[in-house]
Parts: sequence; C-alpha cells; structure tokens
Amino acid sequence: MTETIEELERQLAAATDDQEQVRLLNEVAFRVRGVDPQRAVALSERAHALATSVEDNAGLAAALLGLAFGKMIRGNYSECLALSLDALARFRDLGDDVGTAQAGVYLGFVYRSLGNLDRALEHYLEAHAILSQPLPGQEKERKEGLAWCIYGLAGVQSELHDQDQALQHYEECLLLFEELDVVAGKSRALSGIGSVLMARGQYDQALEKLRCSLDLNKETKVVAGLSRSLTDVGDCLEAMGNINEALDYNRTALALREESDFRDAALTNRINIGRILLQQGLVAEAGDMLDRARTVAEDLEVKPKLFRIHEILAEAHEKSGRFDLALEHFQTFHRLEREVHSDETKTRVKNLQVASKVDIAEKEAEIHRLRNVELARLNEELQERNEAIRREQEYNEELLHNVLPAKIVRELRQSGTTNPETFEDVTVFFSDFIDFTKKSATLEPAKLIAELNEIFTKFDEITERLGCERIKTIGDAYLAVCGMPRPDKDHAAKVLRLAQEAVEYLNERNQTSDIEWPVRIGVHSGRVVGGVVGVKKYIYDVFGDTINTASRIESYSESMRINVSQSTYELTKGHFTFVPRNEIEVKGKGAVKMYFLAPA
Repeated sequence: MTETIEELERQLAAATDDQEQVRLLNEVAFRVRGVDPQRAVALSERAHALATSVEDNAGLAAALLGLAFGKMIRGNYSECLALSLDALARFRDLGDDVGTAQAGVYLGFVYRSLGNLDRALEHYLEAHAILSQPLPGQEKERKEGLAWCIYGLAGVQSELHDQDQALQHYEECLLLFEELDVVAGKSRALSGIGSVLMARGQYDQALEKLRCSLDLNKETKVVAGLSRSLTDVGDCLEAMGNINEALDYNRTALALREESDFRDAALTNRINIGRILLQQGLVAEAGDMLDRARTVAEDLEVKPKLFRIHEILAEAHEKSGRFDLALEHFQTFHRLEREVHSDETKTRVKNLQVASKVDIAEKEAEIHRLRNVELARLNEELQERNEAIRREQEYNEELLHNVLPAKIVRELRQSGTTNPETFEDVTVFFSDFIDFTKKSATLEPAKLIAELNEIFTKFDEITERLGCERIKTIGDAYLAVCGMPRPDKDHAAKVLRLAQEAVEYLNERNQTSDIEWPVRIGVHSGRVVGGVVGVKKYIYDVFGDTINTASRIESYSESMRINVSQSTYELTKGHFTFVPRNEIEVKGKGAVKMYFLAPA
C-alpha cells in the first residue's frame, strides 16, 4: 500500500540515517511537485546537499531530477538539460530503470521545448520501452512515468501534425492519470485533448475540455498548472474571435507566471498579448510588450518563440510606418524561422533515418529491446511523416527564395492576393557578360548552364547577404534591386557593394577558370513599380523608366567596370570613390552624366 505524504513526512522527521533522509526528501519532493512545486524544489535542494555530503549516488541522481524540475518550470532549459543529463548518466550507472526512464521523460520535454523533436523522441522512446515492462515493487511509479511518457509522445505527434495519433495518446494517458488520481496529469491530458480539437477547428468542444483542465488547476491552486490552463483557454477564445476575453485570460496568466519567475512560460503570454493588442490597433502597446518578450527570449535562447516575436514586431512596425525596423525584424524572423523549421527538420529526418545521431549502436540496442509492435510502428510513421515535412519544407524554401520576395509570399499566404506597388527609393543592379552570344555558340549547352549557374549562385549569395533582392535572370543578364519590396534607406550603398563584390568574385574566378567571363555592370536609382505577374505561375517583376535606364547605363559600361548614374552618385558620393566620365549621348535620354565606381 502506498504511503501518504503525511506518513512520509513523519518518517522524515524521525529519520536519523542520512541515506534514509535523502530517500524520504526525494520521495516527498516527487509527491508534492504537482501541488506545491516551490516546496518540491526546496526539498530537492536539501536532498542534493545531504546526498553530496554522504556520497549517496542514488539519492544524488534523484535530487538532480528534482532540481531539473525547478529549472524546467521556470523555463531555464540550459540548466535543466545539464541536470537531467547528469541524472540520466548516474541512473544508468546504477542500473536504475525507473530513474533512467524519468530522466528520459525530462529530457524529452526539454528538447521538445527547444524545438529539437528528434532528440525528444529518442528519449521518450527509451523511457517508453523501459516503462512498458513490469517493474515489481514500483508499479505505481512505473504507471505514472508511463503516463507522462505517453503525454510527451502525444505532444511530439501533435507538433508533427499527426492529430489523430496525438488524440489517441492524450486519451490513453488521461485514463492512466485518472486511475492514479494524478491531478496535474489529468489537467495536462485534458489540455492536450483540447489543443487537438482546436487544431481540428472544433472550438466549442475544445473550450469545454480546456475549462475542465482549468477547474482542476483552480482546485489545486498550483501556479504552473493554473497559468497554463488560463493561457490555453485564452488561445481558444482568441481563435473563436473573443479577443477581449482572451486578452484578460492572458494577462491573468502573465501576472501569475512573472510573480513565480516562470520566464519561458510568461513569454507565451507576452507574445499572445502583443498579437491581440495589434489586432485591437494598439500598436505602441503591442510593440512595448513584444520588445520585453524579445529580451527574455534572447536570454533564454528559445528560437521557436523568438521568431514569432520578430514576426509580430515586423507587422507592428510596418503598421506604425517604421519600415526600416519592420524590415530588420522580418529578416530576423525569416532567418530564425528557417533555422527552426528547415535546418532542424532536415536534421530530424537524418537522425531518424539512422535511428540516432548521437550513438547509433545505443539506438540499435534500444530498438532491439523494444518488444512493443506499437512503438516500432510509431517510429516508422514518424520517419515517413518527417520525410514528407522535409520535402514540403524544401518546396517552400524554393518558393521563398527563387520565385517571390519574402514580403510577397507572406501577402499571398495571408490573403491570396497581392497588389502592384510603387517604390520611390530603389536602386537597380543590371549586369551582362561581354561576348556572351559568341561564347554560347561554342560551348556545350550543359557546360554553358553549369557556368551560369555557378556564377549566378554566387551573385545570389552576395545579394541575399547584403539585403538586396534578386528579381530575375534573362540569359546572361542579372537583375537585382534594393529598396523594394521592403524600403531600405541604404539601398544605393548596398547595391554598389553588391556590384563591387560581384566584380571581385569574377576577377578571382577568371584567373583560375578555363573560361573567362568579363562582365559589364550598370547601377541606377529611382522610382520602380513591382508586382506579381501571372495567375497560376507567379512571377514577381519590376517595371518603370528606372529599370530601362539601368539597362542603358549597363550597356555603356566597360569590361569589369561598374557604371553608375548621376542619381546613384548623388546618393553615395560621400561614401564611395568615383571616376567621372564625359557625358554620353543615350538614345531617348539625351546627354547623360555617368561615373565609374572605383574598386573597393
């Protein structure tokens, strides 16, 4: 029969043996963490100090998990990760299966919170394999650990958009938590079910489950659970259009979390509040809320939340007319989004294909121990789903970088349409290769394409790094701009640096390549119109006299020289060195003043 907390506390008060005190401190800490997390952490600290002094390795491993719990609820994932890994190593050395599984569940939660789903899955699967087997004398601990493990697996499945499997596992862990009467677990499982129903658009049913979770947490008055349920209900109300009520729930949750120093959890509420304030037109208040959230997110290094913050800040600054700041935040958002949803997705697929990046042999041994057909099926399905996600992500990346500018893609995603825009301050880069037609007639098509691909790929890398936008290539011509579709006060200087780096690159390449490609470059600044052309196959194109003039300026350039118009010269003459040219008679333009840009 399981002893009550009160009985354990009486034993602790009467205990005189140091190791027995450590065991009881850890046991009470584990039992009270769902109702009084602060007290649980304090007990774990006592257990850690005593276990260290008496060299009780088993007690120390358990205490480390208790300390990791304290870091976890405050969002300090780096320290939580270090403590959990230390505990895992000790439990493995001791041959303690339950402890190993408990540490694995902690690590699964931490890696999932950091967006590393492959590592999360690795630890959840190891824990599930252990906890699915009978453990004499530890049946209650085994079942509760198994319930939390299934809850974690459901979370991973939900993030991989397998909502059917996620719902099945949330319901499975709910039954276990109800059998064991673990209030915190019941609340979490109900929240998970609610989140799946929200993803399906079944908001009324979702709200019912989330309110049940909230009622459980109101009874226990545990800040971590209560604030989480308040946030979940707020999310559902916002999805239903009740943004004023959603704002109140998030503000209440934020106050609770900040009072308890739950920094990472509080970030979620700050992001939600900032987004809702923006919907209400309170741009300044939204910006202030999100700026504070950004500082915390950068300190905690939680990229999944940080890129959301930058996305909303970009929208806030755009609405307030601060396009330079909007561009900076949007570029940061785009970079972080790619890191989270592209790089990690590709890494996840690679890791799953070989079963484990960290230790293949260990993973193979683990799979050998899995006598559970369901787990093997789950692992296979996750590999297939991640492969599909990788293909979809690569397709989206290709669209984003090679078809349309990021701002235009965003508009199409949000509304399905985009309107042509006039941009007053744009600088245009235009280049082509001297004697291209003659060379193309002598080269094999495959060789010609390979040469252009290599050169234009380098041009693309320079263009993106400098914050410019490649519009298109036509044969050997390369057209890029800066100052659209996002305004940039340094548009002229950035394009000149692009031109200089392009010439430097070709100079170096021509020295070693068997085929030399001398280039002419023209740069001009002025007004440009940009918009999407086409209905089924979108192409973003640019129009106007500025584009035509840039082409003319390029045609009057010389081999490996950068020809610059008067307008670009006036914008940058204090920052670059130019060589004046005699006025040149240009068809349709009359006498035009031009300058050669000196090498960097």
